[in-house]
Amino acid sequence: MIKNTISGIYQREQILQVLSSAISNLDYKVTKGRITNSENEKIRISQYKTLAYSCHTYNNILKDSQIDKLAKELENIKLALNNNEVSEDIITNVEVAENIIEKLGAKT
Repeated sequence: MIKNTISGIYQREQILQVLSSAISNLDYKVTKGRITNSENEKIRISQYKTLAYSCHTYNNILKDSQIDKLAKELENIKLALNNNEVSEDIITNVEVAENIIEKLGAKT
């Protein structure tokens, strides 16, 4: 997996690339491969399961981090609104954003 060179954090697209590669390898092994050593195959399957679980967990943490960032940005916008630093037409967008963040938070 290639890390984002700026932050050192894997992005969702990179996680998908790794999973796509793993799926392709598994597909080849299932359809055209031969099992030459059953113990090695058990280890390989275990590694793929660990990879998939790790990607799933990493993606959930990344999503939670992004939700937290959005919530903080929203809070800053609300503070600006309270200080009359932002025009009133943005209030509707803030309310919509709040609803989205609530929905996203409820899914995690």
